[in-house]
Amino acid sequence: MRGWLLVAALGAGCAGTEPPPEPKAAPAKVEIPAATDKSEPSPPLVDEVPVLPEVREPADVACRIVEPGWSYPTLRLKDGGAVFAKITSAPTSLAFASGEPRAAIAVFDDKNVLLRGVVAHKDIRIYTRAATALRGFLIPKRHTVLDWIGGGGGKLRVGVDAKDDLVPPTLVDEELGCDKLGLNVQDFEARDQVTKQAKLPEREIAREGAELAQTRGGDAVARLRDGVRVELVQAQGKHSKILRDDSRYVWFGWVASADLRPPQLGAGYGTGHGRLGGRYVSKRGGRKCARDLTLIAEVGSERAVVGVLRQGAPFLAESLPKEQPESAGPPPRSKRRELSFVPISLPLTRWLEPVEGARVLVLEEEFKQCDPPPAPPAP
Repeated sequence: MRGWLLVAALGAGCAGTEPPPEPKAAPAKVEIPAATDKSEPSPPLVDEVPVLPEVREPADVACRIVEPGWSYPTLRLKDGGAVFAKITSAPTSLAFASGEPRAAIAVFDDKNVLLRGVVAHKDIRIYTRAATALRGFLIPKRHTVLDWIGGGGGKLRVGVDAKDDLVPPTLVDEELGCDKLGLNVQDFEARDQVTKQAKLPEREIAREGAELAQTRGGDAVARLRDGVRVELVQAQGKHSKILRDDSRYVWFGWVASADLRPPQLGAGYGTGHGRLGGRYVSKRGGRKCARDLTLIAEVGSERAVVGVLRQGAPFLAESLPKEQPESAGPPPRSKRRELSFVPISLPLTRWLEPVEGARVLVLEEEFKQCDPPPAPPAP
């Protein structure tokens, strides 16, 4: 019995024994990133080089009027800015912006010097190159400055205000191609497009608002003021062809003969026209460069890039840049670098005359890279 109990006790002890528990895995180590600066890293330090303003042509050019020679006394660095030069008989292209009238950009190019400058709107003078009838009845005379109204697509809208002769509307305007417009007075006679007869019978317009037509009995193209003095070109029944020879224009057309009367005593007309010009005379000679040089104009505190002195074009350095000692080294990084200039003159560019107080400059950095051009090959 006692043995049985011992056996039973041993069996119970073996049956109740559990295997030891498995060791728990160590908790994963969570790395918490250190706080960082979210701002962008600072860019590498570089020299800050000043950028000069530049005279450029309009982005949207409506029209270019080209002349083999044009004179202009007040070329500017910007609209409303300082005058830096007078121009005399220079090859010119005047670029007009599309849209409303504003300052234009003149480009002068004689193959040695390319120069750009601003022409103020109030100073622009546009003429017709030949006798041209606006709206078919009014021909501006050769010295008549046209009103510039706008333009685009290779044309300008120009006109003449005939308020002394017409009742409103008095502006006679038309869109003309740029090839029909010029910057200089041309040689033509507006009257010759209507008649070459010098002495014609005179008449007066007999009523306010008398209708002028391009053809006999046709639709009105304008209405005339009472008392305007005209010349009778021909009469055919109830209609008469008339001519008005004004100091600025000639207009012509047909009116009802009943709208004319014999002239009364009246005053004559007159006009005048002139242009300011000049000529730059300088000493001869100079040096040349085997590369293009950037041309800069300076007036007081205003500076702007105005063009290019082309490779091989002669010029004179008015003063030479100072030599820097080798120990000086480059300027410190991150420091704003000041541009240095060399004043020059252009002895053979006689169409360009800087005004008093203005200077023409080139960059010293370009000047120092300016080697003389190679000698021409021996014949």
